[in-house]
Amino acid sequence: MIEFKIDSLSDNLNKELQEKIDTKTKPIGSLGMLEKIAFQLGKIQNSLNPEINNPNVVVFAGDHGIADDGVSFYPKSVSYQMLYNYMEGGAASTVFAKQHGIKFNVVDAGVDHDFDPSLPIINRKLAYGTKNYRLEPAMTKEQCLEGIKRGAKVIEEIHQKSCNFIIFGEKGIGNTSSASLILSLLGDISLEECVGRGTGLDKEGVKSKFDLLNEGLLKYNKSNDPIDVLTHFGGFEIVMIVGAMLKAAELKMTLLIDGS
Repeated sequence: MIEFKIDSLSDNLNKELQEKIDTKTKPIGSLGMLEKIAFQLGKIQNSLNPEINNPNVVVFAGDHGIADDGVSFYPKSVSYQMLYNYMEGGAASTVFAKQHGIKFNVVDAGVDHDFDPSLPIINRKLAYGTKNYRLEPAMTKEQCLEGIKRGAKVIEEIHQKSCNFIIFGEKGIGNTSSASLILSLLGDISLEECVGRGTGLDKEGVKSKFDLLNEGLLKYNKSNDPIDVLTHFGGFEIVMIVGAMLKAAELKMTLLIDGS
């Protein structure tokens, strides 16, 4: 069993934080969203003087067996090619990180490729991609639990370098398909509402994607327990990012999550 101790945020600082923000030399509310962010940071850090220390971007990457069925506009090989692009600083996220002096980390959770060990990629590979959950579970329960542990360990190691701010990202062709199924099952939302264009599918592509995912969903007869759902439909990068986010919350780090 994996346990994370995440305390509820205290309400004691609400009044003091808001008073400190409002009594700065400015019209009340004039900084808009910045004031809301400052208030939220104070709540997370339980402090009237919140700080952002040594922020890090962490991108978890993994391949998905379902990608072989054509649920994405791009082939699975794009996953490993994107990691090389990160190394060369050619992605928008790497440019953003460089501009702001933020360390950029890439974690190989389960990409179907062997990278040169000399590359600055954190190797936590569980396997060379998941299995096709249209036909069988994406991974074993042991792999799922191990992935959560490995993701948590990555964050522990970064936190030890005086980091209290993590920007999370993911890379893996086919992972919007996993996300659709996970959201449908854990959020009790119809699969049709959860399936989208991903990286650029047209109307027919979305219909085909839905049909393939629905085929896998109809064969799934287990509980909606999160570990069962992640084991059957998750990706290695997804289970690692679950562990990473839970550990970051336990360590009271601030999380900024790519929601595109």
